[in-house]
Amino acid sequence: MSSIWRHILIIHLLCFYWLCSQAETSLLQPIKLDNPRDTMSSFMSAMQDYKKGIETNEKSLRHRIDDAVRCLNLKEVPFILRNEKGQEAAIYLKEVIDRVILIDYEKIPNSESQKRWRLKDTEITILQEQEGDNAGEFLFSPQTVYHAKDYYEKVKH
Repeated sequence: MSSIWRHILIIHLLCFYWLCSQAETSLLQPIKLDNPRDTMSSFMSAMQDYKKGIETNEKSLRHRIDDAVRCLNLKEVPFILRNEKGQEAAIYLKEVIDRVILIDYEKIPNSESQKRWRLKDTEITILQEQEGDNAGEFLFSPQTVYHAKDYYEKVKH
């Protein structure tokens, strides 16, 4: 094997290794729910990936809806229905947000000091959870989850 081909092979292997390590890192990164901005950013990013996964039939991206569901407070949804209702609510919320406002992340609080934040001109609310497994996390409120379909019905065209 010539020296040039050996170098090309080594470069390809290094690139492949780097790409694999990046994929593993991103799969292990936690969903950021530390403040309203992190929650909105995590939700929107996950839903954009999910949409891309539906369009391209890429399984790993389609599973990103589970990350979006993690941004929702589902404590008032019966346990057996949480996955189904959570995914449904996530899809409706993304549709509503896309139709009513262009998100300006700089205007969303990135501090834990504000325990409640509402998306301008909507009833979509992110609250800091006070108890249970999600204590301290900022999640879309149970009322937002419950009314997600209603909000969608109001803004669909």
